[in-house]
Amino acid sequence: MIQQNFKISDKLWQLGIIDDRDVPFHRLVLTKGTTYNSYFYTTIRGNTKKITHYICDK
Repeated sequence: MIQQNFKISDKLWQLGIIDDRDVPFHRLVLTKGTTYNSYFYTTIRGNTKKITHYICDK
């Protein structure tokens, strides 16, 4: 598996993993693997950085 993180802006990040193993999908097997992606948005209140929104794509 390969993890890739991309900074889209100061507050927005995209996190992704490429899973190159054979993956069962219903009655098929995906021989080229699949990807998992997530996004998170951060805000700063005072001196604390906080994740305020998290979106996961499975």
